Amino acid sequence: MNIFKKITPILSVLVLILSVYVIVKIAPLFLEKLSGGFRKSLVQAPDFVLKDAGDNLVKLSDFRGRKVILSFWTSWNSISLEQIRILNDYAPTNKNLSVLALNNQEGMEVIRPISDKNSNVVALIDEEGLVGELYDISVLPLTIFIDENGFVVNKVIGTITFGNINKLVSKL
Repeated sequence: MNIFKKITPILSVLVLILSVYVIVKIAPLFLEKLSGGFRKSLVQAPDFVLKDAGDNLVKLSDFRGRKVILSFWTSWNSISLEQIRILNDYAPTNKNLSVLALNNQEGMEVIRPISDKNSNVVALIDEEGLVGELYDISVLPLTIFIDENGFVVNKVIGTITFGNINKLVSKL
């Protein structure tokens, strides 16, 4: 009986160490393998038609065959504005990539300056918020990564960095 009292704390520590190892080392590998299988059950990105800063109609399906980043943003959110700048800087690094920045329910006067300053990003206006509803947007900024076949591969809520973008685009 005495031996069990001595072994129990040691076993508890070993179980804790093993648990931490599994969480830190093995779980990410499992999740990465799992996400590889996830590609087979991806959701088709809902198509939409919105106006750009030049009052031209832009359709998501027109970008089929290209990788697409959809960035939902608003002018009152500084993180959104910084994200558009980062996406504008990133876009020229991938010739098979289009970046669409969808403004959520603000006016054309808001997207025109963004379009002028960020020539590598197509700024679009979702005046009624219908596309936002279609994509179930509840937090801004939200960035959606779509592969060449029009499937949503990833969604990122909040801040995204140049490095994160590069990693996520490479998985499209």
